This record gives sequence, structure tokens and C-alpha cells, in this order.
Amino acid sequence: MKNWKWTTYFGFFLSIIGMILMIIFAFNRAFNDGSGVLNANLASNFGDFIGGLVGPIFSLAGILFLYETIMLQKETFAIQHLENRFFELIRYHRENVFQMEHKIPSEEDKTANGIRVFIEMKKQFEELFDFVSQQSFPHLQNTKFEDEIERHNINIAYLIFYFGVGVGTVTTLSKHLKKKYPAELIDILLSDLRNRKSKYGDTVYFGGHQIRLAHYFRHLFHTVKFINDNKNVNFVQKFEYIQILRAQFSIYEIAIFFFHSLSDLGESWEKRKYVSNYGLIRNLPPEFTKEINPEKYYKIKYQYDTDKRFGECHFEKHKDN
Repeated sequence: MKNWKWTTYFGFFLSIIGMILMIIFAFNRAFNDGSGVLNANLASNFGDFIGGLVGPIFSLAGILFLYETIMLQKETFAIQHLENRFFELIRYHRENVFQMEHKIPSEEDKTANGIRVFIEMKKQFEELFDFVSQQSFPHLQNTKFEDEIERHNINIAYLIFYFGVGVGTVTTLSKHLKKKYPAELIDILLSDLRNRKSKYGDTVYFGGHQIRLAHYFRHLFHTVKFINDNKNVNFVQKFEYIQILRAQFSIYEIAIFFFHSLSDLGESWEKRKYVSNYGLIRNLPPEFTKEINPEKYYKIKYQYDTDKRFGECHFEKHKDN
């Protein structure tokens, strides 16, 4: 709830002034002869005087209170609309996850559904990351920090993981990768990956997950943006709403989201500070993503971390008075 506005304070001020004037003039000799007996003429004069002087003051106070009531009702309606829409978006998110399906390339005739799709996704990304990390990209050896090489390896692995090397997607994948990396090396890399086949036929092993993740991340981004851009709630309230959304994620979803946010496809998440402001990966322990430590990329307060240098202080500076 927002703090009282000046109109509310001014309304109370006028009401108090009106009451004081009524009391003062009630004991004035012009309207009270002190006999203790009701004088009809004096009472009539008092009523006319109060109606002419104090009445407008009370009327103005009433208008101010009415205005505040209308504004409060408008604000309450806006919050109700926000929550109805927000929980509807959460329901859509859960349905998106529930409806996911993926034929596991490492096993014959086995399909993963729902959250288990993300378990398989994580395995595939880690396989690709290990494979990419073993390759030699000479132009990356001049980078100043080892973390920069890792970030490029994550990006390459995730783009392959996302688009896949199938017939219908390898061209798109190749164009994305060749924007930043040597064409000859990318052609060799993709050729090697295309030679690896699934257990259920001549289908490539890394077929990609764009069909599942494109809509998933668009919807998720829209949900966070919807809360972040809403002007009817302060940052603390926004943070609480986003935590409700975050509570819907399995640890495997958070891991895939983390990898996505470090890739070219997910860079808008941190450009808008959604990850760090709302702690979207604060449940992700570093050992869960193998050698890719989230703490190297996002300085936030992780739930398993007792160090209070990050996150809480970042949260405090956003609090509205």
C-alpha cells in the first residue's frame, strides 16, 4: 500500500480546523448567552454562521477524501488486474513445461515429458560444452582472462544445443556462429557433430531444442517484463512477485535458463538486469553446473551463500519508502 498523499493530510487538517472553529464559536457570547437554556434565536444564528463558514471547509475536506477513495479503489483494481494476469501467466508457464516432449537420442524408443525434458537438455548441453571446450579456437587464445574463453565455449555450445545440427536448422546455426567465429572451424565442428547419430535411426544426435525453448523463453521474458514494467507496485513488491514465478522452476530449468542467459540468444535478460535484480538463479549451486560456476557471472545473494555482500544490499537500494 502506498503512503498517504498530501490530499489526505490536507483533508484531515481541514477537518480539524473545522471542528476547532465549531468549538470556539459554540462558546462565543454571540451564540451562547451562558444561561444553560437553549435559545432558539442564538442557535439559529449559530447554525447559519457555521453553515456559511465551517460548512465549506468540511465540504472541501469531503471532496479530498472522496478523491483519495477513488484513487485507492483505482489502485486496488490495478493490483487485482496485475495479480489476475500474473497468475494466468504462471499457469501458462506450467502448461508449457507440462506439454514438453523430447525423444531421447541416447536411448531407443524412450521419450521424456514435462520436467524430465530439462534433465535431458542439461545432459546434452554438458556434452556439447565438453566437446566444444576440447576444440581449438586460435582467435580465443589471445583473450585476457580464462573466463572469456569459457564464456565463448558456453555460447557456442548453447547455440548448437538450441538450434541443433539437423537438416532444417544447421544453416541457421552456422550463420549465427560465423558472425563471431572463424567459418572454417565452425564447418569442421558442425560436420563432426552431424556424424553423431541417435539410437533410434539416422537422425542426428543433437537435433536442437528451438521448438521447445523458443516459446518457453519468450513467455518467461514477457512475464518478468510484465511485472518489472508495472508502475502500480514498488520494487519490493515486484521482487516478491518474481519470487513466486521463480518458485515454479525446477533446478534443471534454472540451469538451462542460466546457460541461456550467458548466450547471444539470452543476453537481453541481463541487459535489463532481470537476472541480478530478481535473483532468478539464486537457487543454483555451483557444483550443479559442473565447472561453469554461476558466481563468476552473477554477483547476487545465492540461497546457499551466507555472505551478505551481494543481493541483500542490492535489494535494499531498490526499496521504496
